[in-house]
Amino acid sequence: MAEQSTGLRLTDPDLMECPYPHYKRSFDAGERVVTDPDVGVAVLGYKEIIEVAKNPKDYSSELSERPFHMGISGEPIQDDVMAILGELPDVRNALFGVDPPAHTRHRTVLSQALNPRQLRKLEPQVQQVAEDLVAAFLDRGEVDLHPEFAILLPLTVICDILGVRRDDMMLFKSWGEEMLAGNSHVLDHQRRLEVARALVDFHKYFEPLIEERRVAPTQDLLSWLVNAKVDGEAALTNAELGVIASQILLAGQETTTNLIGNALVILCERQDLQSRLRANPSDIPKFIEEVLRWDPPVHCTVRRATREVEFHGQTAAKDQWVLPMWAAGNRDPIMFPGPDELDIDRPNARKHLAFGHGIHACVGAELARMEGRIAIELLLSKTRDWVIDEERSDLTHLPTFAQHGYNKVVLTFA
Repeated sequence: MAEQSTGLRLTDPDLMECPYPHYKRSFDAGERVVTDPDVGVAVLGYKEIIEVAKNPKDYSSELSERPFHMGISGEPIQDDVMAILGELPDVRNALFGVDPPAHTRHRTVLSQALNPRQLRKLEPQVQQVAEDLVAAFLDRGEVDLHPEFAILLPLTVICDILGVRRDDMMLFKSWGEEMLAGNSHVLDHQRRLEVARALVDFHKYFEPLIEERRVAPTQDLLSWLVNAKVDGEAALTNAELGVIASQILLAGQETTTNLIGNALVILCERQDLQSRLRANPSDIPKFIEEVLRWDPPVHCTVRRATREVEFHGQTAAKDQWVLPMWAAGNRDPIMFPGPDELDIDRPNARKHLAFGHGIHACVGAELARMEGRIAIELLLSKTRDWVIDEERSDLTHLPTFAQHGYNKVVLTFA
């Protein structure tokens, strides 16, 4: 059996706070695939990540039959947590959590509704939401960035697209935060109880909405998903639809929230870039791509080894987690020379892995790009002289190795 590396501890608080020096040490030591005995095999190198992403036969997205989000823990799910999960409607993993052929069916239905042409039609709507949010804080000369803008912009847009009431947005935000924590945080017993309750409440909310759309469709994404049929196949079941809706909600807002937050902190720290983008707004898309490479909002996802696999000097046991570390691939010096330098003129920046790769690449990537671009364009055009209020901000990061964003960013501006 190949020697197992222990050079990376994904649940180390220091790594979760700033993983980039850890990625660099592994690359400098020639370690492109490493084993964390507490989590699984972490794949760091760009080409090695692509190998995993293109091989669902050996590296499955089907971690479990039912989407229980119970965190990173070797402890079995406790009886009282299972009692709460017993309240779940019939749900089965779908889309991101399954392999072909089921994934192909789910992805085809969703892609027809979120194709580039349809997404371009959303730009005026995204622009209006952003302008309304900025107008609410513009005269104050300051903004608590996440709750007043970076969360509300993508959350409002994705709720409008799905066809759920704006009045319920903060419920969705709360449920989404819990389910994301369940995906990648180390949870104690109390947190497992909270995550289980959020999971149940989310699915109970969507169950009657799905039935309503089946009887009386409206012009929204949920109606499309409920009633669409592909090549004569059966419509998606309720057990699939609730899970797909939860994935759209999570992916549709968390990525953009942290993209906007990470980008704004960079521009506050780099006044030269702030000035350049004000003078040359056409460079904003390039800036967005380099932010996605340099400090992406999603650092990894999870696969399951379907058999014992020898992979670039490491062994993944059957059913062990294999983690494509997208953010590490973005810092691979072979793919991106000078990877730790933020360079918006980098010629291959768009080859970053911030939206994944292969069959599970983010279906909403273009929407996230649009929202990020509109956010930066609007703030640059309406304000100047951004400064982080360090006393009221908390520039520590979320306590997870899977997502990467700031806890609290308060900006002042003219």
